Amino acid sequence: MTTISFPKTTTTLTGAVVQVSNEPQRILVLSQKTAAGTATSGALNTNIQADADALAGITSMGAAVVRAVRRANTDTAVDAIFLDDASGTPATGSIAYSGTATAAGELTAIVGSQRNNKLTIAVAVDDTATEIGAALVAAITANLRAPVTGVNTTGSVALTAENDGTEGNGIHLEVGDTVAGITQVVTAMTGGATDPTLTGIFDVVGDTRYQAPIWSWSNDLAELVTFVDDRFNVTDDIQDALGHVAASDTLSNHLAVAAAQNTFINYHAQKLISSATTKGNDRAELPYVLAGYAGALRSVKLTVGAAIGDLNVGQSGLDGTGGPALASRPLANTPVNALLPSTQGIGWTRLEIEQLNDAGMSVMGNNKAGNKVVLGQQMTLRTTDAGGNPDDSFKFVNYFDTATGIREFYDSNLRSAYAQSRLTGGDLVAGRPMVNQILFEAKLTELFTILSEAGFVLTQAGQEALNFFIANMVVVPDLQTGSIAWTVKTPINVQLRNLNGTIEIVFDVVESSGVTETEEA
Repeated sequence: MTTISFPKTTTTLTGAVVQVSNEPQRILVLSQKTAAGTATSGALNTNIQADADALAGITSMGAAVVRAVRRANTDTAVDAIFLDDASGTPATGSIAYSGTATAAGELTAIVGSQRNNKLTIAVAVDDTATEIGAALVAAITANLRAPVTGVNTTGSVALTAENDGTEGNGIHLEVGDTVAGITQVVTAMTGGATDPTLTGIFDVVGDTRYQAPIWSWSNDLAELVTFVDDRFNVTDDIQDALGHVAASDTLSNHLAVAAAQNTFINYHAQKLISSATTKGNDRAELPYVLAGYAGALRSVKLTVGAAIGDLNVGQSGLDGTGGPALASRPLANTPVNALLPSTQGIGWTRLEIEQLNDAGMSVMGNNKAGNKVVLGQQMTLRTTDAGGNPDDSFKFVNYFDTATGIREFYDSNLRSAYAQSRLTGGDLVAGRPMVNQILFEAKLTELFTILSEAGFVLTQAGQEALNFFIANMVVVPDLQTGSIAWTVKTPINVQLRNLNGTIEIVFDVVESSGVTETEEA
């Protein structure tokens, strides 16, 4: 069949010119597995949902961290690297009972986590210490996710960590309630030694972007430090990452760690409690689990579309949905809904919190009402510049996330706008992808303006801020090398940290107004 079609027409559809969004958040959990876990030691496990118990072993450190992350954040993608135990030593401790019950009642014991591993033991009149110890062992065995095993010897229950290594020394032990005739004594977990070899643990990651690596070994930060430092200011890519770690220790030991580091790590310092009935940290939780909560809450707030209204205190408005704009909203006072408040008076004092914050360390604790656990100011250990001078540029997590969010937005959008563009020192030719100094300056200004609007609110809005930006912009094209060197200064929005007011008490409103009664007459 002969068909005549004239004139010939070809109409091509092209996509709209749109902003390039920042890369989705991704969490990387790094922890230990038990022999029961099916994961290959050192392998990268991607897109973990509810399968961490099988991959790492249900009683393992790794499974506990992933469960915490998923409890606080169901929106952000989670990958994990689990390592086998080394040929090390598990930590051991004990809960010992003595006497014979002269009344009925209940005893409680926490073996790791107040939320997940609080055990209740029913006690009858005439129950012996041996019988109570046997009941505790039975409760530990029935608690499938307990991080310890127990063996009873005439009422003294020897506890052994499920994973070998030093992190078992931080397992929280606590007894509560009383029964007439029964005495309870807690011996802290100790003796855990020889962590897995951590060198090269990140090799399987390649160039995958992880904004929130969650690290389980508070006693050895070297590999994490190298990872986050090497990913800051990467050539021809955006790889910025902020590590999350938690540890239970004394104030002086925490401050010593801070003094030895200057890096992009959010370090949660928990207070070590040691009394007759409590051995562990003031949050009654596994330290590596606390690191999981901190990383998960930060990531969910930055995850586009995540429903986070329950994590905001006060007015949410547009902040009820996660995204890059949440980088400039303070993380302080964010509820850690999965944790239970601790006993009043056992945590850090205000002065101690200030010391930790000044050193770049973070805390979480009870709110003023004592009915919720909330994040305190979220800090990083990056507190000085390359010359060792005090530098607050990245000391606060919000500063870090705001600055890296701005950098990523510029990088992605400039890369998209000029992917196949000619550089010229002359005028632009209509219909031809080209860029000169004037157009490039206009593009930088456009992106700054977008970053100040409701979708981001990372840079300051208004004519004064825009004038400052333009006045401090430097753009230098080099046609010989086909490059543009550019520098801008971006005034950012910051977290409100202090309210300093003065209230003057007066007694005579006439005199206080500066007008005398005679003058009024």
